[in-house]
Amino acid sequence: MRWSDFDESNATLSVRRQLKRETGRLVTSDTKTLRSRRTLNVSSSVARKLQQQRRDQVAACERAGPRWIQTGFIFTSIKGTPLDPANVNKDFQLVCDAAGLGRWHPHELRHSAASLMLAQGVKLQVVSEVLVTRRSA
Repeated sequence: MRWSDFDESNATLSVRRQLKRETGRLVTSDTKTLRSRRTLNVSSSVARKLQQQRRDQVAACERAGPRWIQTGFIFTSIKGTPLDPANVNKDFQLVCDAAGLGRWHPHELRHSAASLMLAQGVKLQVVSEVLVTRRSA
């Protein structure tokens, strides 16, 4: 996701593109299906984390100086390039293994969040509102 996908005033994050590797290069393209395009509501704590990420990225850009490559991505390498999805998945798996959680994929987090909220007694209506997505055009 890019910074242009984060609407700070409405606390939403739009999913419109995907980052993938094609012929050895990272490229962005439209999501695989129209149904994959969505706008997610983000909690105030996630919005604050994204705001901190923006400040951290500005500092990283200043440290890197002319080596920084401005891509507009929210999460980048130390020189501004997008994170390789394969490396993100590997790192995620290392974290899961270290936590004793077994094999997980980042896409499973949404379902798990809903299950955990319900198990903690959060009302179904609230869980639904947290997870609600608005389709993007």
